[in-house]
Amino acid sequence: MLASLCETIGTKNIITGAYDSVWNVLMRNRHKGVVDDCAVCFSRITACCMTNGLRDVIYQYLEKTKTLFVDLECTTRNLAFCLIFKIFHEVLGADNSVINFLFENVRFGLCTPLIAVRLMKVLKTFLYMTNFDVTYCAIKIFKAVLDFYRTGNSMVRNATCHCYG
Repeated sequence: MLASLCETIGTKNIITGAYDSVWNVLMRNRHKGVVDDCAVCFSRITACCMTNGLRDVIYQYLEKTKTLFVDLECTTRNLAFCLIFKIFHEVLGADNSVINFLFENVRFGLCTPLIAVRLMKVLKTFLYMTNFDVTYCAIKIFKAVLDFYRTGNSMVRNATCHCYG
């Protein structure tokens, strides 16, 4: 309903309020069905942001999502991160900072086992996307998967096997 309201009325206040509400539900809910439904709504509202010139709102929530992604206290479902980063990547295009952000965490040693598992799950989601051009980062992905498998615990190894498969 929020997405439909944004699509029909499309004022900045309605869109930003709806975007904030849906993002908060996505980040806080543990139920897969709710996360899936909210992701569809979030995607539609993100498209409304693009249509109405609210790209700055999208980048604001991208930054908030990145902050939570590396927060060890965060209990957000990995599925929510996967879906949100997928939406940001699809809407903002390959020149956005989602892929770079993921690999900065690898490079700068911010990858605790929890973050490594999140990273592998997001990469797996990206690799399953038909419109994801892997050519510019295939070597980085392959190297990250191998490095995590070599140095990670069993939880990280399991996630890397799923990503590699």
